[in-house]
Order: sequence, then C-alpha cells, then structure tokens
Amino acid sequence: MKTKRLIIFGVLAVLVVAYIISVLSNFRHRAEREKTIGALQGLSHDRIEAAIRSLIRDGKASGTALPAAASLRELVSGGYLRAEDIRGLENRDATVSLSTDSAAPQTIWIRVHDTDGSDIVLMADGSVQELRSHQNTMRLKIELFTNWTQHQNQTSAATFYRQGSTSAFQVSWAEYRGKQPLRKISTDGLKQFAINFGQKNASGELIEASYGGCRFGNYGTAVFRSEKHPRIQIWIVTDGRDYILATHVCDRYPEPSEVAEVQQIARSLALGPEQPQKPKWKFW
Repeated sequence: MKTKRLIIFGVLAVLVVAYIISVLSNFRHRAEREKTIGALQGLSHDRIEAAIRSLIRDGKASGTALPAAASLRELVSGGYLRAEDIRGLENRDATVSLSTDSAAPQTIWIRVHDTDGSDIVLMADGSVQELRSHQNTMRLKIELFTNWTQHQNQTSAATFYRQGSTSAFQVSWAEYRGKQPLRKISTDGLKQFAINFGQKNASGELIEASYGGCRFGNYGTAVFRSEKHPRIQIWIVTDGRDYILATHVCDRYPEPSEVAEVQQIARSLALGPEQPQKPKWKFW
C-alpha cells in the first residue's frame, strides 16, 4: 500500500512539474510573440522600402536573379539596412517580400517564422496577423489566417470558412503513384487547366485568369461569375507530380479583404508526408 501511494504521488509530482513547464513555456512564447509584434510595428517602412529598391536596382545591374523575398538579416549584412533598423528581429527568421503590391492592403509584406510552426506577418496596410500552420489528418498542408477555420462536411474535400462569411474554400488533391516520369505542364498550361475545369463545371463567365509560383511549385487560377455565384475562383496547384485543386465559391460578393486572404491561403497549399498524432504526455 505504501509503495502504491509513493507511485501515485510520484506520478502526480511529474504531472505537476510537466504542467508548470508547459505554463512557463506558453508564457515565454506569448511574451516573445508580443515582442515580435512590437518590433514589426516599430519598423520604418520608408527605410525598408528604400533598401528593397536598392537591392532590386543592384540585382538588375549585376544580372542577378532575385528571390521572391529577402531576409532582413541579409539586408543588414549587405549594407542595405542598419542593425538598428530591425531591432527586435535580429535573431528571428524574418523575410520581406520584394514584390508586394501596395495597392493590395491584405498582401503579406514581412513574414516572421515562429518556433511553433506559425508565422507572424506584417501586412501591406500595416496590420499584424498570425498565420497558423494547419495540418489535417491527410497530407494537406495549409496556412490559415486566425479568422479562418476548418469545417466538417460530407464531401472528401477539406473545407474552410472565413469568420462571418458563407463562402466555402475547398481543397482536394490527387497523388501520382506511378513510377514513369510525367510530362511537364507549363504555368500557362495550369492556367488553361483551371479555365477548362471552370467551363466544364458550368461556373459561368470567365472574368480573369493568371498563373505564378507558390509554396508547392506552380499554380494556374481562373475567376468566374454566374447568376447564382457572383465570384468563383479555381486554382490548380502542382509540384510537377501531385496536384491540388482548390475552389472559392461565393454565394454573395465577398469583401476585398477575404479575396486577398484566400489568395495567400491558396498559395500556401502543399502536400507532405502524413504525420500521425503524437500523445501529449508519455510516461515509461
């Protein structure tokens, strides 16, 4: 009996210690997050924009192909920024977009990767948001704004809604299991793929179509409208082997901010290895 009591007290002690460690860890993470938000809000937009212009100018002069985003620390080491210009972000994995459209306020301008897999982002309009790295039970990887949540439905597609909106963003995917190499499809071909998909599914009048690079590889997208749906957007995303199909079907005109956010979410789509759920605590 005495031994049993000691075991019980021992387990309780371990749980208490684990709880305290968890609380302290969460407290430190919240404090670090608030520090990061403050540092982002304190950045000088003029100095960073000037640094980006200089970097792009030097890249063109030397014929160097520039990435879509540049590290803030690299801008400092390259002499485009001073160390004090990024105070509070010196040791963070922070990047700034080199192609942000200032006319699109909900475009991500600066992204800080957090240790828990989420991102804290400074938008073009100066607001700060948090992107949660969301992984469902399948292979889909998606980054959601905090005002977007996943909803259960009867279809096989993963379905997400923006808070206060009735427009569904749905995602499905196809994996290639064969061994033979696949014929490469161009970005323009992906755009045509999205157009053809919309037309075959009676999505209505084609409004616009485009293509570009994204987290998974490349995408093609097309926007339609019909009497029933004022806006339907379709994305075909691929890494050259597997394909992701995403649709944003609006039963009423969406807010411009929702349209801007769903573009970012669509470009964050990717597929990766399945990761089984791990137990929160394990004792042995």
